[in-house]
Amino acid sequence: MFRQSILFSLLYVLFLCVMAKLNAAEERELEQLIAINTQAESLSASELQQRYDKLLEIFSSSEDKSLVQYSRCITLVYRKGSDFDFTAEKHFKEVIEKYPESRGAALAMLALSRYYHLGYLKGNAECSKNKVDEAYRQVEHSFSSKYPEIVEEACLYRWAFMLASKQQEDIQKFLSESEIAIKKQNFSQLFYIHALDLRANAFMLLADLSEQNEQETFQIYKQLRDTFIAYCERYHKYNPLRDNSSIYWMIGSISEFKLGDLECASQYYNKLVSEYPHNGRVFTAQLALKRIDSIIKSMK
Repeated sequence: MFRQSILFSLLYVLFLCVMAKLNAAEERELEQLIAINTQAESLSASELQQRYDKLLEIFSSSEDKSLVQYSRCITLVYRKGSDFDFTAEKHFKEVIEKYPESRGAALAMLALSRYYHLGYLKGNAECSKNKVDEAYRQVEHSFSSKYPEIVEEACLYRWAFMLASKQQEDIQKFLSESEIAIKKQNFSQLFYIHALDLRANAFMLLADLSEQNEQETFQIYKQLRDTFIAYCERYHKYNPLRDNSSIYWMIGSISEFKLGDLECASQYYNKLVSEYPHNGRVFTAQLALKRIDSIIKSMK
């Protein structure tokens, strides 16, 4: 985890170097600082602070400085391979307060939300369910127009947090929110793909709830099947090379065994066989097609 955060930090620094168009002397200084920064795990907090103070002297704009400060926070928080330590809140709030409209502040606010989320999972009394939810919503509210990609990430994290409770009220609330978001059509293609993936998980959670009656269960599986179909269509536009064989199999199985929709089941079993002829599920799909054909003939 620590090495990943250091790499993330260095990528930001390199990006800033290009954008700042530094002179030769400044570039050499920056190279030295980056070389030292790769040893951050063995440096003390004060030594790291000195390195980042030098970086801040190189960049002039508040936007660039906010990213350097954010990178410093990530490095300090994840030092020595540990999880979030409990000074994280202070570090990230410093960036948010000093550069409130910057990308660094947006990233810091998202990281702070993740910190609360992790604290909640670890049973920290200060990181309540409401605090996590409110933190993610603050990112969505504060940067909705300026940094939509960060807002999308915060929204997906918040939805995943809702589903993790496995409470019917939270699941239904997520389904309602995500349905409205999908209809707006003002998010990135990848956001919709992740949203549909979460919706599929939500319907599977609902189907597992014992209190559901037969009719409700049928409708849940129908929504799950339709979500998988929408997911395939949406992902194909984003990445035509994606392997959808497992989802085709799930659509076929749900249609056949949960919904009794033999036509849809046959359609997706056939898609699996024709599009992925060497897949391990092809033989089973062919058996399913023979089974469905036999049932259809017996009904005539």
